[in-house]
Amino acid sequence: MYHQSTLPFPDDESETKLCETCGFPFHRSKTRSRFNWEKQRFCGRACSGLGLSRTCEEKRSRSLRLCRGCDQQLPVELFGIYRNEAGQERRRARCNTCLKDYQRAAYWKNLEKARDYQRVWAKSHPEVRRRRWEKYFTANHEQLLKKWRVYRIKNRERQNQYDRDRRAAMTPERRFEKNRREYEQAARKGYPQAYRAANRDRVRANQAKYRSRSRERIKHRQEVRNQKYAARPIAQSQILDRYGSTCYLCDQPLTETTMTMDHVIPLVADGKHELENLRPACHRCNSSKGGQLWGQIQKRNPDMAERVRAAIATGRDRI
Repeated sequence: MYHQSTLPFPDDESETKLCETCGFPFHRSKTRSRFNWEKQRFCGRACSGLGLSRTCEEKRSRSLRLCRGCDQQLPVELFGIYRNEAGQERRRARCNTCLKDYQRAAYWKNLEKARDYQRVWAKSHPEVRRRRWEKYFTANHEQLLKKWRVYRIKNRERQNQYDRDRRAAMTPERRFEKNRREYEQAARKGYPQAYRAANRDRVRANQAKYRSRSRERIKHRQEVRNQKYAARPIAQSQILDRYGSTCYLCDQPLTETTMTMDHVIPLVADGKHELENLRPACHRCNSSKGGQLWGQIQKRNPDMAERVRAAIATGRDRI
């Protein structure tokens, strides 16, 4: 004989009830029509006083699962789903809470092995790692900055040594590119100009301190620059004959006494001391431009940046 809850449900929900013992639905049938339907509370005689019937026990067991971690019968929904090697979906042996504890304990038990696996995975999935980090950084921006500041304060010597080792391991090209990128980002926000304007005395003191500490380094840079100049000496008259007697940045008339030679691509940016990379410039424009590229002065002086960009393009065409 079939259990009453296994019969098909009628279309009318008012003809369906839930058994108070087993919790499964049952509906009004011909056998129950002889009794008062409103007083019916159980799906059958077994649930009414003799305990759960076999069918109810089977149904309830199908909706529960034994957790291997806590040894409790829990609803199936509390167990995660995974795919086995054959691609079939299976329920995990531990509930979600016990699974987290088990994974955490296994991680610390096999810490070196887990970290090696993480390094290999990170190298093989750089894009996924970058997206996850950007998403996490955006959601926890202020907390991360505060955490980093506290760490640097507590581990100042260790952090300074780490920065020194990292800079020493960099190639000159990468170090220059990193400094240029950081300076461009700060210049776009106006940080250097605002800081110099608010701390003129401090900036001058730091510059004097740097000159006193780095005399050998400054001397070496000057020697390298002099070697570049001496490798191919160029007279001012050659520049005037080739590019005219006006400043290429402000169109001011120049003479041999008021003219200066400006490197379109600065020497500090691996520019060459060649006629194609030299332009006549007045002292004011040459000092204002300094060792910056056109992209670095674009926000401060767009007109000068455009002239520098045009000079770079012209010089490449001449080569």
